[in-house]
Formats: sequence, C-alpha cells, structure tokens
Amino acid sequence: MTALVTLTTLASLILLAVGTRVDSLFGSIALATAGGTLAGTIGALLIVPSLLFRRSGPRRKRRGKPGRRWFRRGASLPASATGAA
Repeated sequence: MTALVTLTTLASLILLAVGTRVDSLFGSIALATAGGTLAGTIGALLIVPSLLFRRSGPRRKRRGKPGRRWFRRGASLPASATGAA
C-alpha cells in the first residue's frame, strides 16, 4: 500500500515538474517533494526495519513456566493469587 501511494504521488509530481519552466517555483517544489517522498518511503520500508532487526537480534528462548515471569524465586505469593481472603 505504501509503495502504491508513493508511486501515484511521484507520478503526479514528476508530471508537474517536467511540465513547468526551469525557473518556475512549482517545478522546484515538485522535485523537492518527490525527492522527500522517495527518501521517506525507502527509509520506512527498508532502513528502519533493518535497523530494528539488527538491534533486536535473534530471539532467545524463555526458561521457566510461561506467565510466571513476575514471580521471584523465594518470594511469597500475594493473597489475591492464593485465594485467601
């Protein structure tokens, strides 16, 4: 979806930039916007996910019972967890 929106935006901006004179303000703004859109799309689709994957690294397996990570060894259970009133 992101690539489709980017392609349609670039198509309209390139047509605006090519169809105007060199000293026209609209052509300059269209080229700057097209470049920013292209750079932002590349960053969002390629660079950011690769940096996040590199930062997180491989996932480690958890030890112990699932759902009991809050329970410290040697600590007593809270009264609400044991059913005591």
